[in-house]
Amino acid sequence: MSRLAIAITTLLLAGPAAAHGFWIQPRAFATTVDIAVPMTIWVGHGKDRQRWSAPIDRVTALTATGPAGSRD
Repeated sequence: MSRLAIAITTLLLAGPAAAHGFWIQPRAFATTVDIAVPMTIWVGHGKDRQRWSAPIDRVTALTATGPAGSRD
């Protein structure tokens, strides 16, 4: 099979990519210094969102990403 045929077949079989929102939501957005703020992890979109049910040790890193790139 030629490379062109393989590329066309791959493109035809590839379905649309879909992603889910993933965010951390604090219980309170304004607190005093040195106060622990409980947080929940959510996945999904709109009315289809739900709390993340995987164990927390599955998270290996968190980064903030903005228009200028990542910031640890």
